[in-house]
Amino acid sequence: MTMPTITTARVAAAFAVLLAGTSHVGAQSAADFYKGKTLTITVGFEAGSGYDLYARVLGRHINKHLPGNPTVVVQNMPGATSLVAAEHLRARASRDGLTISALGRNILTEYLLQERPEGKGLTPEQLGELNWIGNMNQEASVCFVWGAKPYKTIADMVGKPLKFGSTGPGSDYESFALVANAAYGTKLDIVRGYPGPGPVQVAIERGELDGVCGVSWSSLVSSRPEWVRDKKINLLVQMNLTKHADLPDVPLATELAKSEDDRKAMEVIFARQTLGRPFAAPPAVPAGRVEALRAAFNAAVKDGELLAEAKKARLEVNPTDGAEMERILKSVYATPVPVVKRAVGMIKG
Repeated sequence: MTMPTITTARVAAAFAVLLAGTSHVGAQSAADFYKGKTLTITVGFEAGSGYDLYARVLGRHINKHLPGNPTVVVQNMPGATSLVAAEHLRARASRDGLTISALGRNILTEYLLQERPEGKGLTPEQLGELNWIGNMNQEASVCFVWGAKPYKTIADMVGKPLKFGSTGPGSDYESFALVANAAYGTKLDIVRGYPGPGPVQVAIERGELDGVCGVSWSSLVSSRPEWVRDKKINLLVQMNLTKHADLPDVPLATELAKSEDDRKAMEVIFARQTLGRPFAAPPAVPAGRVEALRAAFNAAVKDGELLAEAKKARLEVNPTDGAEMERILKSVYATPVPVVKRAVGMIKG
């Protein structure tokens, strides 16, 4: 496969599309438009997944802060690790401001890193066309093995054939396991075919899988708190840029890198963790409605009732606004080509 040409000029041009696409302002005020309407939040994963839980918490509170106080419904649109939902949002969803989508963070960098076959995934230009509304949390992801296994560290697993679950190409589960193989010499056998995180967890409990990489810590403590509480799993490494406060003794993947080149490549791969729960609107939504959606999102993620509900559900909320999301994406896509090539090499194995 030919390596995409990633240059600062290309990225600047791609993200300029976003500004052009939202430059026009609808004559109708946001309050007049949204009153009596329904805002749909589509989720690129199955019901009960971490992305689904975050979307439903947001859906119960964002309408209080959106002019006109529309009804909000959440619809699951799983498939291809949220690429189905992303393509629907980009090409088929109505461009009137009545649809936003909770997408997998993999969508943000999988094209750059060639994580899907034949270069599939949203290109920089297509990412730039979307209207980024906000991100609910900066995620930490972990690799772990089931506690009955005699492995306490990554070093213990080197050369051992272990079965690790994947939800498909482009997913953190698959890409992060491949990074471990490339960086540390593990021999993780990646088992595909699981439609979402829940079935992977069930397979681990049944003994069909030995473990998994790329699980969001926030999802793990929410969906399987007993695993953490009762130490049913052995945490091996954090695959993010900074240590999570809950995990001071679990090493960062970058700390275990064997070379500076590997460390820099890992930083590119794990950059999407800072935008762990992203929400976007379709291209060409009128600017006034984009501004209203962003303002409502920013207010909702600070809403005391939302934060209380999230805390009860063990969901972390550490948000990023839409403008900052754009800045981070531009920075990632301006990464020097040699670093990107090394990152791609690690994922390709």
